Amino acid sequence: MDQDYLLTTETARRLYHEYAQGEPIVDYHSHLSARDIAEDRHYRDLYEAMVEPNPFKARLMRAAGVEEKYITGRHTDAFTRFQKFAEVIPQAAGNPIYAWTHMELSRFFGIAEPLTPDTAPDVWEKANRRLAGEDFGICGLLGQIGVKLICTTEDAAADLKYYRRISEAGLPFRTVPALRLDKVLRIEDPQWENYMKYELGEAAGVEEAHTMQDVRAMLRQRVSDFDALGCRTADHVLDYVFFAPAEEFELDDIVGRIINGRGEPSRKEAEQYKTAVLMTLAKEYAKRDWVMQLRFAAIRGANVAMTGKFGDDAGFDCIGDYDCAVALSGFLNALSERISLPRMIVYSANPADQPVIASVLGAFQDTATDRVRGIPGKLQLGTACWFNMSRRALDHQMEAVANFSVLGTAVGMLADAHTPFSLVRHDYYRRILCRYLGKLVEYGEYPGDDGALGSLVRNICWRNAEQYFGFRI
Repeated sequence: MDQDYLLTTETARRLYHEYAQGEPIVDYHSHLSARDIAEDRHYRDLYEAMVEPNPFKARLMRAAGVEEKYITGRHTDAFTRFQKFAEVIPQAAGNPIYAWTHMELSRFFGIAEPLTPDTAPDVWEKANRRLAGEDFGICGLLGQIGVKLICTTEDAAADLKYYRRISEAGLPFRTVPALRLDKVLRIEDPQWENYMKYELGEAAGVEEAHTMQDVRAMLRQRVSDFDALGCRTADHVLDYVFFAPAEEFELDDIVGRIINGRGEPSRKEAEQYKTAVLMTLAKEYAKRDWVMQLRFAAIRGANVAMTGKFGDDAGFDCIGDYDCAVALSGFLNALSERISLPRMIVYSANPADQPVIASVLGAFQDTATDRVRGIPGKLQLGTACWFNMSRRALDHQMEAVANFSVLGTAVGMLADAHTPFSLVRHDYYRRILCRYLGKLVEYGEYPGDDGALGSLVRNICWRNAEQYFGFRI
């Protein structure tokens, strides 16, 4: 895993070293904490920084038979837990976590030796010594990796005060919120009533909500609040794609009944409510030139007992297998007919869905509904989503984009990062991109023109994302 890692052709090596390496990062979806950035959080040790926040690494350790007390236990010292992780890594041949772990150690700590049970004590000592340095707070780490702008996801009811503090801090990169609507959409959740009344309602300044129009008013207010702080995108996580339009009186009945604790919605009613929410939001995003991100085909908390113990995003989700073409095309068609189809990125946790999604999006890449005529790559097949971050999955995604759309308009990678260390996934993606283009040249499918190739690489690395989202950097 030297400087030419994954770069299997001369063209790939040249493209990476001359055009991709060192390019800045624009990351439009992360789970970093705005408070951590505002306060320049320092991590206590390497386990807290690199392993503990990552649900994929927790899954890997469980799959290797590591006891839960070494993964999520609070009564086991950090080095022992790191040692357990180091015992798993040499066994994880072919897993992307093997690559990410060594890229993280190399990029941030200058550690080139493989992580093994024998090298773990030395790696631990060297890394922790660096972490104790003044420039190894979260802001310093983001600067080291070359971040130009990063979006941090925030619930619709979140207090956004830390973004004001960050904007006044004079940091060399921008941090903007990305709106997240999970709790708004989950009307079947027993906590939905309290959330809508006491969290979203308070944040939006709405005392009582009884109708669908009240819900729309709360959502528009929060979109406006996020927009004022530079937000340019919103994230929507669905179990599966649906499209279930309903009359306004039906929606009022559903909202009024559930928000006042009178029963639970049927599956059809839940889909009708969610469809109405998504339609409302899409129209609002189109008006503001925001990007709508849709994610689906994951079974959340599949292991109910363990999710109950450790909460969401602890590594107990899995890929879902649902039909998506009919519902997705119905949703996009309804938006197109109403002249409110926003820029959109669509992701599926199921890699089998990617050609289907790409083909559906291709049917709606028209400019007839654009206020600004001709948006390159207006509808995009997303890259990394849950289980699609491996080299093979990213190859598959690039193939789908290239086959069904225009690769040169792609907005590149998102790291889905919980800490700055996971941002090495941008470098991972860039190496795979250069490898893919290098193979096209080698096979005689694209000319070896460095000018055209170099422009393509730099645009996909970050420039397309900057323009597509309309970030002011």
